[in-house]
Amino acid sequence: MRKILLLSTLIMVLLGGIIYIDSHTRLDNAFKKAGIVIQPPFNQLSINRDALSALSVKNLSTDTHLIGAYYYMDDSNMDDYHFFTLNIFNLSYLFTEKMVKDEVYYASYLNSTLKNIPNGSSAYRRLVNDAPAVLYHYQRDMGDSLFIPTKVAVICCNKKAYYLEVSAIGNVDKWFDKIEQSISFRDFAKERIYSIAFIVLLSIVIAITLVFVVREVFTSIKNKLKHNSSKLLWINKKAYNLYRYIKANIIAGIILGLIIACDSELGIFIILETLVKNSLILLYLRKKAPMEYSEDYLVPQWFKDKFYKYLNNRAELRTILLFLYIPLFYVIPLPFGTYAIVFYIIPVSLLIGAYIGFKWIRAGKNETL
Repeated sequence: MRKILLLSTLIMVLLGGIIYIDSHTRLDNAFKKAGIVIQPPFNQLSINRDALSALSVKNLSTDTHLIGAYYYMDDSNMDDYHFFTLNIFNLSYLFTEKMVKDEVYYASYLNSTLKNIPNGSSAYRRLVNDAPAVLYHYQRDMGDSLFIPTKVAVICCNKKAYYLEVSAIGNVDKWFDKIEQSISFRDFAKERIYSIAFIVLLSIVIAITLVFVVREVFTSIKNKLKHNSSKLLWINKKAYNLYRYIKANIIAGIILGLIIACDSELGIFIILETLVKNSLILLYLRKKAPMEYSEDYLVPQWFKDKFYKYLNNRAELRTILLFLYIPLFYVIPLPFGTYAIVFYIIPVSLLIGAYIGFKWIRAGKNETL
């Protein structure tokens, strides 16, 4: 029964995760090759047929490697009239050597772009959404002696060049900043692979956790219904107090996740993270419940068997307890406490491992082969 429950839970979570990822990384057909996401209200793009026609004369599109041309216009308020055009070019033809970093080709392309900017424009470089870019201003000729301030960004990313031109009667820098913040350039193929790999691992952990949690819940209910004398006795009072602390953190994490979920998908992650890590710790503490208390009760038996023989005295053991096991069981359960695994637990574990290894090496000085 447990295997069936584990397998069915894993399949449901896995399929749900993949569907979620696919729906959040899918692009409209028009943008699949462009590799961009544009947030509202600027995502209402139209195909720029004039640009496509101009660049397609005499099959020039083959030479320019144009793969998309779009525009957005807001003329609801002529005093603040603004629009932007976005042309996308494929730069794959530049990448002739695999060992050369992409930044080298992007720098070369941007250098060639600088030679073609309008006279009198002062260009400068900076990152746009973490991608290298060249930016400059010029006056766009709209005909009938009408010129509109225009800001241009040539952005290199994902082996493509994005030509973004923002024109506005009012403050062009203001509208450029708004549009820049609404556009993201991402490698969706690579992101999808990484996301699916992550959801597979997360699904396995969640499924295993749920199986253990469900089993514990059913066992607890069965014992209460039968008034079974085999009810868990908390001989280890320290473990019981920590058990209550963990349950309080579960409630706090779920409440915090629900609050954040109203505005952000991060809330769902907080809830899942809280349930997974704290459920595993609760199960571990239940195993410690019938044991007599000792100051190293949190240390698993495998660690005692493998590493205690390398410790010379209780001071060394207490150092490990203070800097590794106490933070592990008291800091990790907190909301966002998982980050402590990466930034604290793993580095401390490596230092302790290096210390024990160094002691082992030194101990061999007085031993013959």
